[in-house]
Amino acid sequence: SLKKGFNNHFKPADYEYKKYGEEIGFMDALIRIWPDQWVSIEERDKKIISDVKEVVSRGGEPIIMVGFTPKEISSRPLFSKGREYGCASEYATAPPGDYNLWEQYVKNLVYKLNIQNNLGVKYFEFWNEPEGGRIIESRLLGCYWSGTESEFLELYKATVGGIKKAYSSN
Repeated sequence: SLKKGFNNHFKPADYEYKKYGEEIGFMDALIRIWPDQWVSIEERDKKIISDVKEVVSRGGEPIIMVGFTPKEISSRPLFSKGREYGCASEYATAPPGDYNLWEQYVKNLVYKLNIQNNLGVKYFEFWNEPEGGRIIESRLLGCYWSGTESEFLELYKATVGGIKKAYSSN
């Protein structure tokens, strides 16, 4: 049975992660894998695949957090403020400039994970804490989502579409 509450970012080389994983019995644990928002899409995908392989090799069950818009497809690619305030970068919290590109990004990631590498990822979490935000320099900075509710719903549709298309393209 899967253990509840093991919801940390996965960092294979991180001592605390390994220590915690051993304490709770890494086998059967649900491990949440977050995308690295500070790197290119290609590097991001490589890291996610590597992390999933590590989790699976240790008997864990990965959950992929599908969120944080890559800089290459963000509607605000030039804005990187946020990290110094403990938030995600503005480009990562912004909606994509083109929802078709986001859908393609999700499709490619899921395809690489489950078709190309046959890793069997069953769980995908859409975004994280979209309501989180802070007032910084007299304006609201969305720490995890800075778009509107309708943009968020549009992004959700594109995410589901990308996941479905990854399996139908096989």
